[in-house]
Amino acid sequence: MQAAAAAFVALAMLLTPGCGSALSGLDKLASGLEGLAAELENVADDWNKYEAEREKLTNYKIAIISVDENGNASNLTELKTETGYAMIIDNSITYVEFGAGKMYSLNSSDKIGVSVKLESEDTYKSFGSLISLHLFGFEMYRIMGAKKTGSEKVAGRSADIYTYELQGYECKFWVDTQYGLTLKSVMKNEGETKTMEIKEFKIGGVNLGDAVRLSEYEIQDLSEFGG
Repeated sequence: MQAAAAAFVALAMLLTPGCGSALSGLDKLASGLEGLAAELENVADDWNKYEAEREKLTNYKIAIISVDENGNASNLTELKTETGYAMIIDNSITYVEFGAGKMYSLNSSDKIGVSVKLESEDTYKSFGSLISLHLFGFEMYRIMGAKKTGSEKVAGRSADIYTYELQGYECKFWVDTQYGLTLKSVMKNEGETKTMEIKEFKIGGVNLGDAVRLSEYEIQDLSEFGG
């Protein structure tokens, strides 16, 4: 039994008449909490290790496809280089040119967009700025007791496979062994399935100009109106 589950079971025994002595329950609760503390420490250590690796990623492209429980697919791509940042969700683009003090919201289908004044670029300079919910959701399930069940390649990357099950809720995660990112996930609950998978993870050699050419767009500058 995982440490967190053991702690909760011991607590339930303490509160349930006829389920052993209070002292025994306290011993089990203490043991479970100690195990949980150790598990949390391991997660924190791994997070720091992965974060140190992710800080080295100054030029990358991550392309994700997610499918909801109704079968609706959404494509999401994040690109970052030394000169700027772009987030592409289907035909909607958020683009930041570092040093220009502006953020652009673009529609790639109609080739129109707006620009607004950007007070700080710091948010867009960190890894996974707008896609963190896709990449780091696994950590919660690891704390709850997800078990390593194998390994595989996803998007050309080495990944450890973790599974978690609770009362009909099933999750499976493929976690990048170098950066700690969720490369793929499958979540099932009451007959419904949601999936997410990184289809491309390119490190180095990324050029924002290949994805966004501002000269192709008719852009209205809203900076003079206060953003």
